[in-house]
Amino acid sequence: MMILSLSIRLTYSATRSSAQLHSTTTTQSYEGWRARREMQVAMEDRKYL
Repeated sequence: MMILSLSIRLTYSATRSSAQLHSTTTTQSYEGWRARREMQVAMEDRKYL
């Protein structure tokens, strides 16, 4: 269990530091993902209408 929690902590810290480095890229990709998701949902809604 000790190794598991340690790896989780390492992964978390690495993710946090990389998120700070690429915060703008992450935001842009999230915006793009959300736009694609909304488009997909709209297509699904249109399919059932």
